Amino acid sequence: MQTYADSIVQCLAAFGCHKAFGVSGANIHHIWKALHRPDITVYHFGHESGAAFAAAEYSIQADKIATVFVTSGPGITNAITGLRCARTDGACIVFIAGLTSEETDRTGRRLLQETFPNDVETLTGPTVDSALSYCVIIRDESDVKRLKETLLRIKRDPRGGVLGVFLTDAKSKSFMSQQHPNFQLCPYPILSKEALGVCKEVVGMLKTKRSVLWIGYGCRRASARVRQLAERYTLPVLATPRAKGIFPETHPLYQGTTGLGASLNPTMRTNPPKGVLLLGSKAAELSSRFIQEEWIVTDFYCVSLETSEVKRNMPEGSVFIQAEMSLFLGAVMKVEDIEHRNSYRHLPDAIIPPVLAASKGRIHPATVMSVVQDVVINQFGCSIIADAGNSLCWTAHYLKFPKHGLYRSNLDSSPLGHAVCGVVGMGLANNHAVAIVSDAAMLKHSEVSTAVLYGSKAIWLVMNSSQFGTSDQLTRTWGDVPPPYCIPYTNFELLARAVSCHGSTVTEENGLRKALREALVRDGPTVINVLVDSPPMAPLEP
Repeated sequence: MQTYADSIVQCLAAFGCHKAFGVSGANIHHIWKALHRPDITVYHFGHESGAAFAAAEYSIQADKIATVFVTSGPGITNAITGLRCARTDGACIVFIAGLTSEETDRTGRRLLQETFPNDVETLTGPTVDSALSYCVIIRDESDVKRLKETLLRIKRDPRGGVLGVFLTDAKSKSFMSQQHPNFQLCPYPILSKEALGVCKEVVGMLKTKRSVLWIGYGCRRASARVRQLAERYTLPVLATPRAKGIFPETHPLYQGTTGLGASLNPTMRTNPPKGVLLLGSKAAELSSRFIQEEWIVTDFYCVSLETSEVKRNMPEGSVFIQAEMSLFLGAVMKVEDIEHRNSYRHLPDAIIPPVLAASKGRIHPATVMSVVQDVVINQFGCSIIADAGNSLCWTAHYLKFPKHGLYRSNLDSSPLGHAVCGVVGMGLANNHAVAIVSDAAMLKHSEVSTAVLYGSKAIWLVMNSSQFGTSDQLTRTWGDVPPPYCIPYTNFELLARAVSCHGSTVTEENGLRKALREALVRDGPTVINVLVDSPPMAPLEP
């Protein structure tokens, strides 16, 4: 006979979940113990948020389900920000946490880290504003059946999802019967009649009006069709920061990035197109702000799986189409029977000119981006994740990616430390990954020792300026002078070595090139302490 813990873990393995990230505790002990089996690797982190960030980035990088395990009470609350980011970024996560009771009313003496079902059920909701997509309280065998059905739904959903699984320690070690109930398969998504009907309108707009294609992160599984559509109708292409690389950024049709760190030509803002096909973006503030204020006479067709969020951000009169992106683009391409011809066979590597530093022994951030573009992207083709703040602005503005999957950022919550911890999970997907982070983010929390313990190929490129750059810059753009504040200089090379991680400090361009090349062939983590010029203005304008 199997325990509930063993049955749940066996179910995870059957669905291709072979990595678990978390922090153990008394009320999750038997799940933690059951996870230690030959087909699942367990990574024990220092903090629950770090585990959640790493699991999400591993899931996105490897395109697999990942597990996050935590105990009750603070274990759950510490993980919430990471779970919200996982959900908004389309990761597939099973979040297993402890309960102290299966009851709904709070009676009897208070327990340590007390957590009831109604505490966790409130974390669930239909939109990304909630940390959990689904919630399963394990009380009996029918709940294990529901767990399997929900796992299948998440695996098939192009948006991914976060499934919360909660049970008491007593339930996790109790035995199930030999009978295993069957579960229902959920159907694959289809295109609605309404979406099919609007395809001809879209093609008409693309052909007869001065139109552009504006792509968001929701297009990440349809990059080939996005390119085919753009090339068929010779459409200028814009991308939100999270969508960088879905359409090749050195392609002649690519016009730049919108939103935070925008690289879009200013003339396009002042001379708006007649029509826009917006694909897979909520068009929220950090993805774009000017459309609400400047593109008020433009015709918008907005395609997304969740149109409720898009409607909040678009001008009146916009047309909203709820559809899965690949299905919709396939239907649009079938409106006219035109053979696809690739007229853009050779796309050059991007080159970013370096900028001379104002201070001796410092590197200008634009020069850092120049080296990263040349070494990390053009030569090694490695993934990059940018943390919140100036790191995101510099990377979104300067770096250019030839394909999807090489750039990661989170604009929905923009939590400081997301990339610092997330890169550990990316580095566990058998490839090197580079996190471009600030000294503030690196000090807030990191999992360098965790990366050392498990051999993650994570590389931290720390933009060390001893400042809270974004906060200072934003307040000054508002015409305000903030109170004086700074971060004491931190030698991240020494901090890395203190936990047995390779570390180095660089103060000029050639030193950074050498450090990155060495890190990208090293079988393990690296911290590169980059002394950057301060305070050059980061490209913030969305």
